[in-house]
Amino acid sequence: SDSSAIEIYSTSDFTKQPFLLEVHKGFVYEVKFIGDNKLVSLGYDGIVNVYDVKSNKNILSTKLEGRAKAFDVSEDGNWLVVGTLDGRLIQLNLVTKKQKELYKNPNGLPIHDVEISSGDFFIAFAGEDSNVYLWSVQNDKIFRTLRGHTSRISDLEFSNDGNFLATAGFDNKVQLWNMFNLNNLPIQMADNFGEYAWDVAFSNDDNHLIIGSQSGKIKKWVINSEQMADELCGHIKRNMSMDEWEMYVGNNIEFRNTCISLLIEEIP
Repeated sequence: SDSSAIEIYSTSDFTKQPFLLEVHKGFVYEVKFIGDNKLVSLGYDGIVNVYDVKSNKNILSTKLEGRAKAFDVSEDGNWLVVGTLDGRLIQLNLVTKKQKELYKNPNGLPIHDVEISSGDFFIAFAGEDSNVYLWSVQNDKIFRTLRGHTSRISDLEFSNDGNFLATAGFDNKVQLWNMFNLNNLPIQMADNFGEYAWDVAFSNDDNHLIIGSQSGKIKKWVINSEQMADELCGHIKRNMSMDEWEMYVGNNIEFRNTCISLLIEEIP
C-alpha cells in the first residue's frame, strides 16, 4: 500500500483490530506468507524482511542489490527471487543471505512480476515489454519466451499443480498457457476483456481462475473442462455438439459431453 505499515489480520476473528507491523521506510510493494507463521515483505526501501508472526520477531532483514518491485518465495521457503526496476532477476538465499544475479535485461527495462512454479522448477517473469520469460531453475537459464500479449504484463500466476500459467496484460487479455505443451497457443480466458486485468489467481482446486479488473470487479472463469461441462448442462439441459463446443467454449479445451447422464443418441 501507500503506507509503510503492514496490517496482519487473524482469519479466525476478523472483528479484531489488525496487528500493525512497521519494518520498512516508505511504502510496501508486496507481502507473502511462508507457511502460516513467517511473513516476507518487500519495500520501496529495497529491503526484504522476514518476520515470525508467532514469536513476534524479525528473522531476517536484507538490503537488495537494486530496487525491486516484485518477488516470490520458493516452495521450500529457503530462497526467493526478485525482479528489479533496472531489469535484473536476483535470487536471495534466505538461509545464507547471499544474493545471485540470474538474469539482466539487456535494455535495462524493469521486471514487474515474478512467479515460481510448484516444485520450484520454473520462474516466470515479465517486464515492460509484452513477453513472458520462463527460467529453468535446474539449467539456470531462460528456456522459453511466451509471446501472446501486445502490451505490458500486469500479473502472472502458476496453477497450484504447476500445469498452467495464467498471464494478464494491459491489452485487456487474460491467457492460460499449458506448461506441458508450450507450442500450442494459449487459451484465451478473457480476450478483449474491456478493461485491464490487474490480478489473476487460481482457486485451491485449480478448477477456476479468478480475475480482478481495473474497475474493481472480480470475475471467475471455469478452467476444468469436466466442471465446465457440468455447469453448461445446468443451463442448456442437453449435450453440446462438437461444433457448439468449439464455438462457445474453445477448440483448445478438451471436448466433454455436457450432460453425461443423457444419451447422446437413442438406441432403438
